[in-house]
Amino acid sequence: MAIETFRGDYYPFSNMYPLETWIEADCGEDVPTSEHAYMANRFSLYDDQLKVALARGSAADNFSAKHGVAAKERAYELIREGAALIDECDIARVALMKRVVQLKLENNEHIKELLEGTGDQLIYEGNSWGDRFWGVSPVGSCQGYNNLGQILMSLRQGFRED
Repeated sequence: MAIETFRGDYYPFSNMYPLETWIEADCGEDVPTSEHAYMANRFSLYDDQLKVALARGSAADNFSAKHGVAAKERAYELIREGAALIDECDIARVALMKRVVQLKLENNEHIKELLEGTGDQLIYEGNSWGDRFWGVSPVGSCQGYNNLGQILMSLRQGFRED
């Protein structure tokens, strides 16, 4: 049996999941979701002001799932406006996401335990918004690279070996 989507019991695997223990983005700001950390860390090392703005997000409820979406939307606005990004090749994006997800798991033990409890199940980030880089779309189709699912399975294996 496979995990096909990050809904219900597996929502904590989502980058939009509001973390109990916030994680630190590269700019030194603590952030409420791994989506905030990923988006903030994508920007040039020399553009700390943008990183801080993305890490802080809006003044709205920091534990709202919408907050992670707002950080993502703001990041894409900045990209369209020409903000400098770090290396955007696929290898760099996946390495950055793996670092963020590992930090999320190391600082939120309940999510790490949930991941370890999945045994050898395949993990797919199934979505309805057509993201075939980080997940698969449509849900249950296996159409996509599923990089986020691959990262989670890789980290799960690494925790077993430690």
